[in-house]
Amino acid sequence: MKEENVVLSSPLAGEDVRRTGEGYIKENTYLNPLIGFECYRTQNHFPRQGGSQTTSGFTLIELLVVVLIIGILAAVALPQYKMAVDKARLSRMITMVQSVVKAEESYYLANNEYTTDWDSLAVSFTGTPVAGRGGAISVPGGWILDLNVNPKGMVAEDEKLPDIVLYAFYVHGNENLQQAPAGGGISCYAKQSNTHANKLCKNVTHKTTRDSASGTAGNSYDVYKF
Repeated sequence: MKEENVVLSSPLAGEDVRRTGEGYIKENTYLNPLIGFECYRTQNHFPRQGGSQTTSGFTLIELLVVVLIIGILAAVALPQYKMAVDKARLSRMITMVQSVVKAEESYYLANNEYTTDWDSLAVSFTGTPVAGRGGAISVPGGWILDLNVNPKGMVAEDEKLPDIVLYAFYVHGNENLQQAPAGGGISCYAKQSNTHANKLCKNVTHKTTRDSASGTAGNSYDVYKF
């Protein structure tokens, strides 16, 4: 039976087209010997079953806009990410210092003196001795804790935050020191030339301005007390 041609309206072509055995084609007649009756010339607007359909790509302007947006997002997000990571490291170091100070005060109550011997302290972490620094250990993760300091206290450093130092003053033995907080305490020292370090110390101590300054010219620190 000869297939009946049906005239339809194509939403893509915007003109009348005929359905034949070969798909949708625009107006322009010619005799197709494969089908055996008159059909219409020009390109198909709909792909045959199993065929491929060509799609257009992005223009150069569109790609440049995408790259620009990614660059803006990276410029905003990366500093915030770095601040969050460094704050987490500093908070971890603060926790270790607080544990050591608590252990030192307990030792003082029992022996009427502080110690630089780590084996005498009840702390939950261990480290390896630092050569040339008696009383200092290197804790896995990049931290250095030093008990052998004067005035009475301890120092904590982070190899990934070289411009920040935590100094903990013990309760006893520092009563006459101006830089020591009354009753002991911890201070965050940030190198004055490092804006990021100062932001970190302000963040963890909840301060907007420094409490004091320490050091010498070229090696000065802003001090923020907890």
